[in-house]
Amino acid sequence: MKKTRLILTIILSLVLIITSVGIVCAQDHYIENKVQRTNDEYAEPEELESDDPHYGWDLGDFIISGFTKKKYVNGKWIFLKKVGDKVVLSYKLQQNINKLHDDEEMKILKDKNSTDKAMGVEHVNFDRGALFVRKTNFENKIEEPVKYFDYLYKKAEVNANKTVELCEEGDYEVALDYAIDKYRFLIPNKKLYYRMNFNFSVRNANCMAFLFDLKTGSELINGSHTENGFYIDKANSKYIDVFVKKETLTDNGSRLEESKDIRFDVPAKDGDQYKDEGIYTVTVKNDYTKVNFDKVIYVGDNKAVQTFISKKLAAKKAKESVKQDETINNNSDLKKTNDLKNQKEKKTTFIWMISAIAAWCIIILIIIVLIAKRRKRKRVIEDTTFYEDDEETIEFEEEE
Repeated sequence: MKKTRLILTIILSLVLIITSVGIVCAQDHYIENKVQRTNDEYAEPEELESDDPHYGWDLGDFIISGFTKKKYVNGKWIFLKKVGDKVVLSYKLQQNINKLHDDEEMKILKDKNSTDKAMGVEHVNFDRGALFVRKTNFENKIEEPVKYFDYLYKKAEVNANKTVELCEEGDYEVALDYAIDKYRFLIPNKKLYYRMNFNFSVRNANCMAFLFDLKTGSELINGSHTENGFYIDKANSKYIDVFVKKETLTDNGSRLEESKDIRFDVPAKDGDQYKDEGIYTVTVKNDYTKVNFDKVIYVGDNKAVQTFISKKLAAKKAKESVKQDETINNNSDLKKTNDLKNQKEKKTTFIWMISAIAAWCIIILIIIVLIAKRRKRKRVIEDTTFYEDDEETIEFEEEE
C-alpha cells in the first residue's frame, strides 16, 4: 500500500513537470458566446440585464476545428483550409437542460409554435431548442438552412463535442433559439426567449489554378507552349482571383508590345479557354493569404517566340536571384541580431525548464525523505514499546 502511494506521488509529480514545461495541444476555436434576450419570435434581440435569469452563465459552446489558419476580418472570423482539412462546426452543451445553472426551478421549455423570420422559419415546433445553419455560396446565393429541432434534447450532450456540420468554402450563419422557464413562487410562470447567433467564413488556403492543353489534356507549367490553346481549372477554389493578360511580339522580336485589338489583364473564371496565338500571363491571387503567382504560356508554333519567352523567364529568374542575394546581404546584420536574440530566448527557456524540473525533483525528494522518516519513526516507536513491555515482564517475575 505504501509503495503504491509512493509510485502514485512520483507519477503525479512527473505529470506536473510535463505540464509546467508546456506540452502544446491541438487548438479549437471557441465562438464567443453572445446570447441575447428576444421576443417570442426570436426577434428584436437585446443585451442581457443583470437581473436576467440567464445572466452570468452559458448554455454551451460552439466550436470550430480542423482549420489550418484563422483571420479576424471586419468583425468576422475566416477559417482557412488546405487540401485534406475538414473544417467542423460542433456544439458542446454545458448545462443540464432540466436544471439550468444548477437551479431545479429553471429548465429548457418545449416551444411548440415558434417562428424565426431571420431564418425563414414560421410556426414550427422548435421543441427544446432549434439550431439553424445557413450557407451563402461563392455565387452569393443563400441556401436553405439546415434545421435541427429539439436539438438540446435529441442531439446535444453535456460536456461532449457533437458535430453539427462539415463546412466547405462559403459564408455561414448559425442561430440557436431556445426558451427558458423560471419558476417563481406565487407568480405565474413566464417563458423567456433567447437567441445565440454568429457568422463565420471558410476559405481555401491554397493559391492554385491549373492550365491544361485543350487537345491533349496535359498540364502546362510556367514557360510552356502549345498550338492547341489552353483552359483554366481553379481546382475547386471558389474565392481565388484569376487574371489573364495577352501580349504579342513586335516584328523584330526584340520586345513585347500590348495588342491594340484584344483586351488584356481581364478577370477569368473557371473553365475559360484561350485559343488565339499570343503570349498569355495568367495571374492567380488569394486575397485571404496574400499569395499570388504567375504562369506564362505561349499559344502558337513560332520557334522565335518560344526562344524569346525562355530567355525572358531565365533573365527574370536570374534577376530575382540577384535581388534575393542583395536582400540577404542587406539584412545580414539584422539576421545576426535576431540569431543572438533567439539564442538568448532559447537559453532563457532552457534555464526555465531546468529550474522547473529541478524544483519538482526537490519536491519529490522531500516527499521521499518525509516518507522514509515517518517509516523510521514508526519502527522506533514499535521497538521502544516492545522493550518497555519486556522490562515490565522481567520486573514482574522478580517480584514473584
